[in-house]
Amino acid sequence: MVQELEDATQLLESALERYTNTCLFTANIHNYNAPNEPHDIIQKSLDSINNVFSLVASYEKKLDYAKAVINQPRNSLRIVPINSLPDELIARIFYLVLDTVSRHDMNPLIPDSGALPAHAKNLLHVCSRWRRIAASSCALWRRINLVLSHPHLDELLAHAAISASFAGELPLDIYFVDRLEDYQWRVGSQSSDGDQSDRGSEEVRSLGHREAIDKRLGQLRRTILPRARSFALSFCMGPSYYTNWSDCPLLTILNYWAVNCTPGTLTQLSITTNHPESMALSHFDHASLLGSDLSPIWGYDTEIWQLETTIQHVEDLLRPVTKLRLDSVYFRWNSRAYHGLTELILTNQYAKPDGSKIIFASQLAQILRSSPRLEVFWFGMDIVEQDDAYFPPPVELSELKALVLSNPFRSRGIVLQLISPGPKLQRMGIIQANSEISTSLPSEEDLEKICARTRVTQLYLEMQYTPVKLRQLFGLFPDFQTLIMSRSCPVDDDAADPGLDGDLSAHPARDELHLVDVPLIQRDSLKIMERQFKKITLSGCSTIEPGMENRSSELAKICPVVENKDALDLADWSRGL
Repeated sequence: MVQELEDATQLLESALERYTNTCLFTANIHNYNAPNEPHDIIQKSLDSINNVFSLVASYEKKLDYAKAVINQPRNSLRIVPINSLPDELIARIFYLVLDTVSRHDMNPLIPDSGALPAHAKNLLHVCSRWRRIAASSCALWRRINLVLSHPHLDELLAHAAISASFAGELPLDIYFVDRLEDYQWRVGSQSSDGDQSDRGSEEVRSLGHREAIDKRLGQLRRTILPRARSFALSFCMGPSYYTNWSDCPLLTILNYWAVNCTPGTLTQLSITTNHPESMALSHFDHASLLGSDLSPIWGYDTEIWQLETTIQHVEDLLRPVTKLRLDSVYFRWNSRAYHGLTELILTNQYAKPDGSKIIFASQLAQILRSSPRLEVFWFGMDIVEQDDAYFPPPVELSELKALVLSNPFRSRGIVLQLISPGPKLQRMGIIQANSEISTSLPSEEDLEKICARTRVTQLYLEMQYTPVKLRQLFGLFPDFQTLIMSRSCPVDDDAADPGLDGDLSAHPARDELHLVDVPLIQRDSLKIMERQFKKITLSGCSTIEPGMENRSSELAKICPVVENKDALDLADWSRGL
């Protein structure tokens, strides 16, 4: 049967090629001899060509029928293994694939290709079974992705309306992103749809940036925001980029949510800032507060984003939140937004090293005491130092599973002194701040106190300027099995300093070394690391040595345990994803 299908395919290809060549030959003859041919000959040829053209046009229906017939066995249980799975498992696979693709499509630091983000409606057009499974799986539709600067914003809005409908009564996960390109630059310049581009440009000229966005969101904003279970806003220009916060579309969306939504639905809130590498940091060296009639935080040039509602209403909205991520934008430190959390991420990644301290150790301790069941804690802010007499006692965090520190060196030590984690802590990350040149890990004394009460098995280190020695890591974290290093490689210091006590060869090989965005990896370094790790994976490490391509076959020749891996999302890693 397969051979017969292949033979028929070859005959069809041969017939089409012969027909095309004959048409070209006929056209060339008539073009060359047309002035000398009698009228009746020309008319006869024209009639023949028209008849053949009509016949060929009729083949389209036959080809469409053939495609439909072929698609039936393509989706059969025997030929397509996925269709032998139960509906519930197929729906779960759909969800995982859509979620993974959406995370990439909605990454604000990835330049927008102009393509539409993945959407569940694509599953409706594969086959009747997939359509039935997708249409009946409300959870597939609860995520809504909106990129305000996207050239096809109207189509994204249509996708959002479809999702809100298919999700039934489920609460929604809403992601708003403003990418690196400003909306006014994008509309009319990169769109492949001229009509939509012209319409968007005209709206911006007549209404202004914010009003144009408000108009296009229209009824959808009133429909989806009150149903938000998780609400994520990602700014591309930083809070202080806008001279008037009402000119920022994302802030007006946040204000609309705060004013019009009913408390009790939202459980996750994320407000982050991502900026182009080429832009001056002066746009991003301010922190901002969300609230009403608030004075600036002590000792820092803060800005106030006035939400057009009462503080009590905002507090009521935030009370059910259990996962909170804030970068450069905060609520007051005594807000109930920080109560009862299981995940807290507080960062100020674009702050300048001078004058950027806006939180006291006592205030951070109070926040931690307000969330005793915290499981994920990522802190990346500088802390105002206090005298020992006023330094708070450690806060017991018995449920803590992941700790990430991306604040300056001295503040990292303060955080370690403020917390007392239990044995559940297994993932720890340390990120060197942009302002640091010579400092890396916190003091050994602070780390030893933490490790004495925990069993850290996964370690993430981002040390751009300072090498990290394996001997030191083995001593501080004796239980770690997975080491993830970003922008640099660990150093095997046996040969460099043989006088040091201990021998790396005495330590058992760890499970995995994962290198991320390391610009240059020497093959000798890989061979050394091979002795210490059972597996080495690379993400974004495009060069092994100058002039050598990063092909899997070459990696295998150098180091059999090396393989490539997708990019790492640190927030997902901290959650154990």
